[in-house]
Amino acid sequence: MPKPNSARLIFTLLLFAALTACNLPTAATPLPTASLQPPTQTLLPPSATSAPTETATPADTAAPTLPPTPAETATPQPITARLLQDSNCLSGPAGNYELVSTYPVGARVEVIAKDLGGYFWLIRDPANPDQTCWLNSTRIEIDGDTSTLAAVTPPASPTPVPAFTIAYKNSDICKGPFMRFEVVNNGGEQFRSAYIKITDQKTGEISEQAVLAFDFTVGCVVARNITPLKPGSTGYLQSTPFKKPYLGHKIKATFMLCTEQGLKGACATQTLEFTPK
Repeated sequence: MPKPNSARLIFTLLLFAALTACNLPTAATPLPTASLQPPTQTLLPPSATSAPTETATPADTAAPTLPPTPAETATPQPITARLLQDSNCLSGPAGNYELVSTYPVGARVEVIAKDLGGYFWLIRDPANPDQTCWLNSTRIEIDGDTSTLAAVTPPASPTPVPAFTIAYKNSDICKGPFMRFEVVNNGGEQFRSAYIKITDQKTGEISEQAVLAFDFTVGCVVARNITPLKPGSTGYLQSTPFKKPYLGHKIKATFMLCTEQGLKGACATQTLEFTPK
């Protein structure tokens, strides 16, 4: 039988062994194994501050062909004329038509047509644009191209129409060379005055005058006095002397014969172009 001190020692050792056993680790609990897979990467959209990527430039697109813009049609400029002398504007292209208006020298009018004979111009009355009348071509100077103007048929004459024919007759010398013309009154009115304008188209020299008779002259002497020139009668007109020779040159001559003195009353006009030999 053990001694009491031995029993106490044994008990103390057993108790110490039991207490020590409580603090000893038990079988190791397996720790969670770390995943060997790499973390999944989430691709985020580029931020607003990301460097811009190059964008392919689209190929040039041909611009659509636009239809041509129609050219603006220029408004024709009116054809105007300046009065060379005080003139009557009549209801028709002859001096026996009714008087419509009177224009002073230097006045400007709009020309809108010509008569079939080409000796009168139809103009618009500046004081009354709705009214037209006729001016003798020898009394106006036209600005503009008249080739586009229409030739119109005038109203019927209210009285017998003055008319004449004229032709170059010969040349003579009296203080210089001049031209003589033969005129026949083949209308229904007698003539009491005339206007003659002769232009040498080569030298540009002009001869013009107004007369109150249709006399036949020999040189500077009147051989036969003819005034007035009655219907059916033959008379003569002549130019003033020229300073330069004109034979063989192209000549343009304009004649206006009127039923009253001073180139008034009913007037008729003709133009000749010829080459004197």
